[in-house]
Amino acid sequence: MLFHARYRCQLLFLVFCFPWICDAVELSTNDLNSLWSGVLEKGVQSADRSESFSRLLTAPSEGPSYIATQFQTPVSLVGQYVRVKMRINSIESWGGIELRLSSDSNGSFENFMSIAIPFYSDTEFNILQEDQWAEITLSLGEAVIHGSPDVQNISSLGFYVAGQQNQDPFVVDFKDLKIEPAVLPAVVSMTFDDGYADHYQAAKIMHQYGLRGTAYVMTREIDQDGYLTSAQLQEMAQAMGWAISSHHKIPITEFTNNELEAEIDQTFNFLENLGLSRSVPHFAYPLGKQSRQTTLPSIRNRFLTARIAGGGAETLPPSDWHMLRTYNVTPDKTPAMILERVAKAVENNEWLILMFHYFSEDSVNDPLTYNYSDFAELCEGLSQMPVRVHPVDEVYEALNVQ
Repeated sequence: MLFHARYRCQLLFLVFCFPWICDAVELSTNDLNSLWSGVLEKGVQSADRSESFSRLLTAPSEGPSYIATQFQTPVSLVGQYVRVKMRINSIESWGGIELRLSSDSNGSFENFMSIAIPFYSDTEFNILQEDQWAEITLSLGEAVIHGSPDVQNISSLGFYVAGQQNQDPFVVDFKDLKIEPAVLPAVVSMTFDDGYADHYQAAKIMHQYGLRGTAYVMTREIDQDGYLTSAQLQEMAQAMGWAISSHHKIPITEFTNNELEAEIDQTFNFLENLGLSRSVPHFAYPLGKQSRQTTLPSIRNRFLTARIAGGGAETLPPSDWHMLRTYNVTPDKTPAMILERVAKAVENNEWLILMFHYFSEDSVNDPLTYNYSDFAELCEGLSQMPVRVHPVDEVYEALNVQ
């Protein structure tokens, strides 16, 4: 346990010693003004009148909408991110949502950054789901650069929203808009889904470079052909410092609440009986599927964190511990490309959660299989970069220290 404690102490030390760049910048969605098509309503009251928000009703036949606010004094976004709560009326009407940040004081928008809200045609993949508020954080590491924006002198902030033609108007609600500083330097977490036998070799490669991962395992498959054994899981946890966490073969949206609770109990009992209780209450959604209305309440009640299957880099802290975004590592992403993305995370104080599935000694045409030699090259490169690599549970503990 001293091995684990030493790494935890290193991360906790950073929490207390990392300098805050500045205080959060409180904004108001009432400051947003409509510049293009659509209708922006401010001060909309909830049904029980307990809260107010701004509502944008798009007019797809007139083109995209754009709502924005101009800062009286330019704002630096170095080491900072944008936080906002949003709600949409329809997935089918979604044509695109982007945060846009410009340093053009004259409003010309020649030099700006755009950060897209991730969107998937499968509703159960999305962070934003119909008629449900969701808090989202957006970091500059995910930005597409247009022109030469000056990140230290951002003069305007806005949201580009497009609806689909021949659909009902796309309606987006906004509230609780602010700019906040990251509270921790960049962290990388290497996560491995399903518990395949391949992951034992990956763990040994990482161990050579002093790196540790998070294995999200399907406990009903452990000790079966093609999967990790119980002894390997214990070795990975106890000798290599890995976190062994929870997963499932079947998307949780296919279970009733009682069935889901029973499956969670089985996962907890299996891993706890192996002496792996420390990191059990951390979860990865099977196939990335989740529902804010049906399954998310149970996941929030039983797990400390839950990771989705896409979305890019996370902020420090995340917007939602039970909707952690991830960077999906596919064979077309070379070690150099991944290390370049890590460098962006370092620049922007992000949490980059890498997601792996299968491994092979050979090059194969499978979008879920990564080559062992490329993986070794990636691990060597990570070990030489100015970034800490920690399992997911340790990042959670560091950011939730009392």
